[in-house]
Amino acid sequence: MPFCPKCKYEYEKEIKTCPDCGSELVDELVIENHFNNPVYYDNNLEYLEKLKAFLIENNVKNVSINHEEDRDTYSLCTDTSSKYKATTLLNILFKEELEQEAENDSEANDDNNNSELESNFDDNEAKASSKGGKKYKSIAEKYNDYLGTGILNTAIGIICDIGLFMDILPVEFKGISNIFALGGMGIVFNLFLISGIWYLIKARKVHPEIAKEKQLTEDILNYIRDNFNKEYFDKKLNNADENNIYFERIKLINTAITNKFDNLDENYLDNLTETIYEDLFE
Repeated sequence: MPFCPKCKYEYEKEIKTCPDCGSELVDELVIENHFNNPVYYDNNLEYLEKLKAFLIENNVKNVSINHEEDRDTYSLCTDTSSKYKATTLLNILFKEELEQEAENDSEANDDNNNSELESNFDDNEAKASSKGGKKYKSIAEKYNDYLGTGILNTAIGIICDIGLFMDILPVEFKGISNIFALGGMGIVFNLFLISGIWYLIKARKVHPEIAKEKQLTEDILNYIRDNFNKEYFDKKLNNADENNIYFERIKLINTAITNKFDNLDENYLDNLTETIYEDLFE
């Protein structure tokens, strides 16, 4: 009986192609081995197929793509003896891809972008976890910045305007050049006043969001603490290389959060994941 190599279904002898996927049927179904040492994770199955073909071309024969049901993603896996070679080859490939992207990128900030991305790719699986290195500033921190700047600039503008106003009266006793100089100073002082008011308005707008973000953070932290612990995450590591443990743990924590909470800001998620990592493992 013929079989479909993709769907794994068995058909009658007279059928030559699979009615579901269109693949040509084969006489014998080859069951692929599934290895248990992950070297890369991705939701893009087509991209993983390309990576698998790349490893096979470079004499890493024991490679499989496994579906990680608990993480709802796919993993590229090898056997224990091939893991180091596979990881090294992937790092080389990712770095070459990075250099090619850098050559095609715009001239602005080329040196800074290249050094930042290359440092991320030098680690084993940092390609999947790189978020651009931007430090997250909480809404409460933004509010304090806006409020502090607004109060300072407004105070400078008011105090300087009052002093300037008192100094230029009566105007008829001042020379024309002095009037122009004082007018220029008045413009500068009023710019301080306007910017101060603008920052105060921004502070007022973001203030209601502080409680929302604080509650969301508490909900996420309580969810992780109630349902997960260090032992749970470490059991999922699948004998990860010592150099990759940090990245593997970060990915697991990140996945645990996003499976429960949707549409989180990337920088907020990175910052919170790091906090949880320190809480659990350090």
